[in-house]
Amino acid sequence: MTKTAANSDDCVSADEAAQLQRAFGDRDFRELLKEYVKELSDPASRREQEAYLSQLESQNETPGGKKLIRPAKGFVLKCLHRKRRDSPATRPAKLFVNVVHSEEVAAPSASERDGGTSWSLPHALGPLRMEQDNRGRLVPTFDCCFHPNALRLAHGSEEFRSLAVGVAKDAVAGAFRQSGDDVDMVSGYSILKGVQYKAGDDVKALLVPVAHSGLSRSAAGDCKTSDRNAAATVPPTEKDNVSQATVEPWGGPAGDGARERTTEKKGEGGNEGGTVTPKYTITERDSFDISDHRSPPVNSRGSGQLVVRVELDGANSAADVTLDVSELVVRIEPAQKAEVKYRLSLKLPYPVDPQRGRARFDRAKKVLSLDLPRAN
Repeated sequence: MTKTAANSDDCVSADEAAQLQRAFGDRDFRELLKEYVKELSDPASRREQEAYLSQLESQNETPGGKKLIRPAKGFVLKCLHRKRRDSPATRPAKLFVNVVHSEEVAAPSASERDGGTSWSLPHALGPLRMEQDNRGRLVPTFDCCFHPNALRLAHGSEEFRSLAVGVAKDAVAGAFRQSGDDVDMVSGYSILKGVQYKAGDDVKALLVPVAHSGLSRSAAGDCKTSDRNAAATVPPTEKDNVSQATVEPWGGPAGDGARERTTEKKGEGGNEGGTVTPKYTITERDSFDISDHRSPPVNSRGSGQLVVRVELDGANSAADVTLDVSELVVRIEPAQKAEVKYRLSLKLPYPVDPQRGRARFDRAKKVLSLDLPRAN
C-alpha cells in the first residue's frame, strides 16, 4: 500500500497553518475567540439558530437530500486526540463527543455471518464546534447521534458500548480528515459523570442525509439489556483509563466520514501448526460528509471504504506479522521470531484499492487497523 497526496482543495496550506499558529499564540486573539465561542454557546443565540433552521424546514429550503432532526441528550465522552503532524512527544488534546439519540436515525441491526455477529450501526455526526470545559478552556466538540435502541443496548452491554464509542471516535477522525487535518484518536475514553450534553440545556439540531431518516425495526442480536424499555441513556458508572497509543504507520490517507458500521468478530483459537486466528472487525463506510450543515457534500465520489481491525493481543509490534492486501483478501502471516503466531485470511465484501490503503499498529491496544478505499 502506497501513500497518496490528499486533495489540495481540502487541506490547509503551510502559510495558512503558520498564520493560525501565530494567531493562537496571541493572547488578545484567544480572548476574542473565547468571547465568540461564549456568544455562540449562549442559549439565546442557540435559540436563534434553531429558529432559523426551523424556518428553513417549514419553507422547504433545507439543503437538497437532507433532513433536520432534533436529538435528545444521552451522555458525553471525553477522549484524547493528537494531530499527526505534531511530534509524538506532543501531549494529546482533550475532545468531547456528545452521544445523543433520535428515532429519525435508523435503528441498529444484527445478523449472523461466518460464526460471528455482524452489526449495522447507523449514525449521524454534527460539525466541529468549541465548548468550554469545567475550567473554561475551549475544547473541540462533536455531536454523534444514534437511534435510541443503540443507547439501550450500550446501557446493557459493555461490548456494544465499546462498539458505539468506536463508531463515534471513527466518525470524529473522519470529520477531521475531511477538513485536511489527520488526527489519531488515543485509545481509551471516559464518560463524564452527571453530564448529559456539552453544553447547555438545548441539544443542537442536526441536518442529516435523508438516507438516515425513517424508522426501522429494533436491533437484534446477542447483546442483552436488562430492560428493553429503559431510558436511552448510559449512566456514567465507570471511568476508563485514558492511555496514550503508540502508532506505527504504514502510510496512505484514509477515506471519508463513516455513515454505517458493520462489525464482524471471530473467536480466537489455536490452529494446526500452532498458529492463532485473531479476532477482527470490519467497518463499511460511505463517503458522504455531513460535517457541514448548510451545504451538500463536496466532491462526493459515491464510493466508500472498509476499515478492518485485527486484535493482536500477543504482538509486540507490527514486525510480528506480515501483511498482504489484495483487492478481495487480507492475509496476515506470522513473522519467524513472533512469540504468538497469528494467521488470518479474510475475504472482503467488495474490491478495494490496496495502493491507496493505509495500515497502522496501535501498540497500546495491540490492534492492527487497515483503511481500504473501495476500488474505482
